[in-house]
Amino acid sequence: MAALNGKYVLEQRLGGGGMAEVFLAKTVGAEGFSRTVAVKRVLAGFSDNPMFATMFVAEAQLSAKLQHPNVVSVVDFDRDSEGRLFLVMELVEGTDLDGLMQTGMLPLAAIVAITIDVLRGLGYAHDLGVTHDGVRGLVHRDVSPHNVLLSWEGAVKVSDFGIAKARTASDATASVMIKGKPAYMSPEQANGEALDGRSDLFAVGVMLWEMLCGRPLFAGNTTQETLARLMFAPIPTPRQMRADLPADLERVVMGLLARERTQRYPNAEAAIADLVMCGDN
Repeated sequence: MAALNGKYVLEQRLGGGGMAEVFLAKTVGAEGFSRTVAVKRVLAGFSDNPMFATMFVAEAQLSAKLQHPNVVSVVDFDRDSEGRLFLVMELVEGTDLDGLMQTGMLPLAAIVAITIDVLRGLGYAHDLGVTHDGVRGLVHRDVSPHNVLLSWEGAVKVSDFGIAKARTASDATASVMIKGKPAYMSPEQANGEALDGRSDLFAVGVMLWEMLCGRPLFAGNTTQETLARLMFAPIPTPRQMRADLPADLERVVMGLLARERTQRYPNAEAAIADLVMCGDN
C-alpha cells in the first residue's frame, strides 16, 4: 500500500464512526526507521465541509497541547493527496475499558486504580494554563468506556478529545450543542448548558458505578429512555447493588454522580484524593 503523504503506511483498519475511520499504521523514515501509530482519517466528503474541517483542525490543535501519561498523544496532523484530513496518534496496544468490563467483574483495586488514572488525565486537561491563544482548560465532553484505553503493560489513557471545546473568555458561559454518549453525559450536558470539568466528572462517576456494580446505570433501549433515566430516575447507591463495597468508596461514587454540579466534586484532584484514601484502606 502506498504511504500516506510518503510518511505513513496504513496496515489495518481498526474501526471508525460516522465521520472518520482509524487505521493501524507504520511510519516510513530514513535508514529503515519505523514506528507503529494510529491514524484517524476523515471520511471522503467531510474534509470539504468547511464547518467540519474547522472542527477537525481545532481537534488537532487542542489535542496536540495535551502531553500527559494518561492522555493519548497526537504526533502529527495533515491532509492526504486526496485532500482528506488525518490525525496521527500514539498507538495504545491493548483494549478499551468497555472491552475489559465485558470480561466480568473487575478486582476492586483495579477499578480504583483505573478511575484514578482517568481522573488524572482529565484533571490535567481541565487545568491547562492560559496559552497565547487564550485556551484555559479543555472539557472532554465524551468520556465513556470506549474512550478509555488500557495497554497490555497497564497504562490507562483517555482518548479522543475530538469534541472537546476550549473554554475561552469569550465563550465560557455560552450554551453548547449536545454531543457525547447519552448514557454517560451529565444532566447539564443533556440540557444543552455551558459545561466545565465537572461534567466530565459525572461521566467518570457513571463508569465507576458500572465497574463496581457490573451493569449499566442509565442506558435504556432508546436515547429518549436513556435521557429520561439520566435526568429523573433514582440513582441506586453502589452498596444497594453490592453490600460488600466500602462505604467510603460509595461516597466517592455518589459525590461524582450528583445531578446538581454544585454538589459534585469541584475538580478531579479532590476526587483523586478521596479515591487514594479508599485504595489505602
